[in-house]
Amino acid sequence: MRWRFPHIIELIILFLAVGFAIQWGEHKIREQALQNTTQLAEQKLDAFRKSPVAYGKKHRIAIANTITEELCNLPYPKTYSSSISFSDSWGAERTINADSADQSVRMHEGCDLMYAPNEPGQVPILSMTEGVVEQKGWLTLGGYRIGIRSQGGIYYYYAHMASYAANLEVGDRVKAGQFLGFMGNTGYGKEGTTGKFAVHLHVGIYVNQITLSDLHLSRLALNWGFCHVTEENNSMQWYDVSVNPYPYLVQLQQ
Repeated sequence: MRWRFPHIIELIILFLAVGFAIQWGEHKIREQALQNTTQLAEQKLDAFRKSPVAYGKKHRIAIANTITEELCNLPYPKTYSSSISFSDSWGAERTINADSADQSVRMHEGCDLMYAPNEPGQVPILSMTEGVVEQKGWLTLGGYRIGIRSQGGIYYYYAHMASYAANLEVGDRVKAGQFLGFMGNTGYGKEGTTGKFAVHLHVGIYVNQITLSDLHLSRLALNWGFCHVTEENNSMQWYDVSVNPYPYLVQLQQ
């Protein structure tokens, strides 16, 4: 049987079409696998962040144990325990307030420790850990705040303070139990704004060292909020994300 030139062209086109179909199919399979992995990663991270103590213990997540080991005391003297209450509000929806132009909804990333007498400047705020003062000053949402980075890389955040301890500055090393300032009701406006809410301390705990092995993931999808890839070097950049402080505070209470 002699092959004519048009038949050869048709055969080449057929081979190219089959090859393209195989490549397209492999691409779709990889795309679906990445999507499935992303969803699994999101579910596992959400479960860990919401219940870091229980989930961390069950899955032996090192960073969860690091937080437990670093926390030495409640962020206030025990003599005030009868006047202070808190509940699990991590992940709840928040807006600034009804009379603000900013009505954007955000996620509550901490635990609010409410002071029943509702008087600012009375309850001393104590550092829960050793560490270095990384942030100090005014935030629109946090009011006067202090952020302390521990040796383990955890960021501990104290917000809505009435005032700071004297001579406490960014870069200073603090000890667990050290006086940081007083509980207040600052925030939700320009610097110095007070009285937009009841007196309380917002405590946040942020981690940036969750690893793939910690979460038992074979792959972590990119650009879904926890990390991203830069175009310049295609390397992962990790950011602080909040975990629920409530179970850790409960541990400190016991």
